[in-house]
Amino acid sequence: MARPSRRLHVVRSWERCLNDFRLNPDGPARPVVLDETELDERCTEKWPLLAIAQCEIENLHEQLSGSGSAVMIVDTDGYVLKYLGDREFSEITRMSGLHAGANWSESVQGTNAMGTCLAERQPVLIHHTEHFFSRNVVLTCAASPIFDAQGELLGVLDVSCASSLAQQHTAVLVNMSAQTIENRLFMDKYRNFYCIRFHSRPEFINTPGEGIIAFDGAGKVIALNRCSRQQFGLKQAIQAGQYSLRDLFEATEDELLAFAERQSIYPTEIRCAQNGRRFYALAQPPSSSNPSRLVSLRQPEAKPKAKRNTIKAPLIDSLEFGDDYMRACIERAKKVINISHLPIIISGETGTGKGLLSKALHPFSDRADKPFISVNCASIPESLIESEFFGYSAGAFTGGSRGGNIGKIQAADGGTLFLDEIGDMPLHLQTALLQVLEDREVIPLGSSTPIPVNIRLISATHQDLGKLVEKRQFREDLLYRLQGLTIQLPPLRERKDRLNLACSFLNENAIKQMSFSKKAEELIQGYVWPGNIRQLRKTIQTARIFARSEVICTSEFPEEIIRNFSPELLNEALAIGDSLEQPFPCTHQAFSPLEQAEKRAIENALRDYSWSVTKAARHLNLSRTTLYRKLKKYGIESPV
Repeated sequence: MARPSRRLHVVRSWERCLNDFRLNPDGPARPVVLDETELDERCTEKWPLLAIAQCEIENLHEQLSGSGSAVMIVDTDGYVLKYLGDREFSEITRMSGLHAGANWSESVQGTNAMGTCLAERQPVLIHHTEHFFSRNVVLTCAASPIFDAQGELLGVLDVSCASSLAQQHTAVLVNMSAQTIENRLFMDKYRNFYCIRFHSRPEFINTPGEGIIAFDGAGKVIALNRCSRQQFGLKQAIQAGQYSLRDLFEATEDELLAFAERQSIYPTEIRCAQNGRRFYALAQPPSSSNPSRLVSLRQPEAKPKAKRNTIKAPLIDSLEFGDDYMRACIERAKKVINISHLPIIISGETGTGKGLLSKALHPFSDRADKPFISVNCASIPESLIESEFFGYSAGAFTGGSRGGNIGKIQAADGGTLFLDEIGDMPLHLQTALLQVLEDREVIPLGSSTPIPVNIRLISATHQDLGKLVEKRQFREDLLYRLQGLTIQLPPLRERKDRLNLACSFLNENAIKQMSFSKKAEELIQGYVWPGNIRQLRKTIQTARIFARSEVICTSEFPEEIIRNFSPELLNEALAIGDSLEQPFPCTHQAFSPLEQAEKRAIENALRDYSWSVTKAARHLNLSRTTLYRKLKKYGIESPV
């Protein structure tokens, strides 16, 4: 029988397993697994969460690519709804029940990161023998809860691996990713309200640690995200209208509404109404054209102006930073984007920027003032995919909207329809899509009336569609219909502009310009980046958060990246990090969620090892000098 650690959340979990669930650590496995229909039903029920989380799951998986790990989303009952893992790791752990549809609540699997996170409602790291069942001790798992704006638990994000080390850096990344999902859910839910995004440090705006407040045209606060509640010292979610903006900030409603309508890209200083504390903020108006949302108090009779349909997209020429092949790809796309009814296929490895290119092409086209509709064919449950694409008429099926709903194809009428991961589209839907492209009309489910549509079609895939045709997994006639122009994007490792690209990620939305050390530049240029641009961007954003100065060193990069690039560089990177003097904030400063997670991890490690800095540093995979510096930063002192 494994001995549990002295960390309190692990102790509490073992007590629940022994006393409440009557589990035996060495007992036989009794897995609880959903069948395909049950899993599909749960995925449908959690579709809003899964749709928004999908991108972050992919980002996290790509950032950890090659480390022997898996990323999962678990619902509140402990069922794994989404699983994305390295092939070798997945084959090994599937026998342990680590796969989609399996239940990992404490009552079934004992102490584990997913189940214990659900029970504790806080981020947890469960390492090796901290797992209750002996069959799970090979795993190291980090999990973080996902809450809605009302404080309701929606699910858990987890990364599991077979590392021999407690993956503290991974735990921090999981916490950041969970907060990012929360923020995206918040922005999606309150998109028809004004929003202020703020932080005490301007470089933390548009990061997972930012505060977000949704408010209406009367200045009433509708909701706050978790970080903003922490900034204002609010322990619980608020009721809509419980506070006004004047209760939170030293500004009038009209000033804040005008601030939001300006949509400035530069953070503005704003003061806390309670204590005068300084924040930096960006604001935006509602995305809806509903007059009740858009009209300010000063102009009650004014009618909202019709807004041109725009998307947040990069300029087409800003997608290359000096790579000749990438420039040629962009020039080819620009030449055909306005040729009517000529579809485009963008192919390339995952993370190479297929979605970015499609978004950049739309504003460059003659359809720029029309909708751009993006659909990920791999992320929609099969039970919903037809209604998502084609829409449905009133009364088409139980549970649908009373007035029916238009589908993605009809929503893109006059504009651009982007089908991401088209290689994952089910065969029966391929047949229906081919019919739409041939007839240029769509028939909603439950209706017999065709609706004419005029769309520009851009598709993307990381798969070889020709090989899928050979395997009878993709229709040959549809492939011919899609092949107007094929653009093959290069993987990041083959691009000559990697460093320029990294510099652009480093300084986007930055108040102060930052740069890389010579060693960091060598790492960026020499690492293979299996997750491509997406992995690079996430890595640089994380390094910026960890940065001690305006120069990013190798010590700010994830250790698995440094180790895979050059094992010898790992010790050197830690040494470089130790030699830097960091201007620490005062201990009374409100720390970001990322810093709070790191502080908790350090305190837990010190308690586990009776405040032995040497042992705690080894457990956290830090040098003693680095740990001493962090103790000073967080004001952590020994109780003896």
